[in-house]
Amino acid sequence: MANLTTGEAARLDKLSGKAKSLTVGTRIRNLEVAGAGADDLELGESGTAGSLTIFPTTASKGKLVFSATDSNGNDTVTISGPATHTGGDITIKLPHIAGTLLHNGTADQSINGDLDLGASGTEGLLTCYPGTGSKGTLIFKAVDNSGDDAVTLSNYASTGAAATITLPAITGNLMIYESAQRFIPLSMVNAREVSSGDPGNIAVNGGILASDTTPILEAANGATDSMLRITWAATNVDPIALSTPLPPDFNPGADLVFHYRATTGAATDTFKLTLESWFNEGDTKVSDTSTANLSQSGTYAEGTITIANADIPAGAQTITINLFPAAHANDTCLLNASCWFEYTGIALTS
Repeated sequence: MANLTTGEAARLDKLSGKAKSLTVGTRIRNLEVAGAGADDLELGESGTAGSLTIFPTTASKGKLVFSATDSNGNDTVTISGPATHTGGDITIKLPHIAGTLLHNGTADQSINGDLDLGASGTEGLLTCYPGTGSKGTLIFKAVDNSGDDAVTLSNYASTGAAATITLPAITGNLMIYESAQRFIPLSMVNAREVSSGDPGNIAVNGGILASDTTPILEAANGATDSMLRITWAATNVDPIALSTPLPPDFNPGADLVFHYRATTGAATDTFKLTLESWFNEGDTKVSDTSTANLSQSGTYAEGTITIANADIPAGAQTITINLFPAAHANDTCLLNASCWFEYTGIALTS
């Protein structure tokens, strides 16, 4: 067997005979397999592993190892240059991954692990091309943020089905905020006084609220505080009604919460508001009360009334409400005329 000494720059065509091989563990600085009809270089043999280890110029900076692992069959994997390449030299840099870079037999690549593009202070881009030439690209790019924070793109855990996200055609920044809380404004100025669910006749203008109806629509304190409010006089509990559509992303599987700002005119009575609701048409009335008594003595505070999801039918698209205070023999009930619903939204598929 012909051997090469450690550190010797060598060409295998300098070796003579059929046994052009290196002894186990031989180290050399540079190696070329060349010459007329040059033989192949084999490391190991079937049943005995062989590997090629290459070190960089700087000590203790890692190494590149070429090695073969068992395949399902007795197959040969060949790495070769492109036959149609006509440019200059080609440099292939492997991605920084904590795992295995897999090739699935097509033009696609699978990465079993993490993929880092660039490094801190060095920009890296991920560029994706569509199937048709000259039709643009999709580029994933990181920009400087105010801290050294990581942003993660991930799927929603409870989608329940495959999803496709199409970005809108905009010139500018697309800001995405995820919140379960959605909002439906309710102007109680449009509410009508009702009796057993029915507005009054034309003689009472169909139940439109005014300064002489029960309840009344008024400013809190004339020009000094023109906030519109609905005022129930002491002992008055006439309901007011309002109907509104529900947004397409309304989730009937979650609670619907009515929000209001209200107070009492004095501190004698403690009472709550009652909300009656009907969804769509032909629905059975659901009655709910506020979670706490109204704030007293003219100090407005936010309150809520929850319609439980069990009382909301699937396919709910509209809601009609009746709102009125519980018994209050002495104090007025003062309701800010701007109320709202909060609900949990769902992702729309069309």
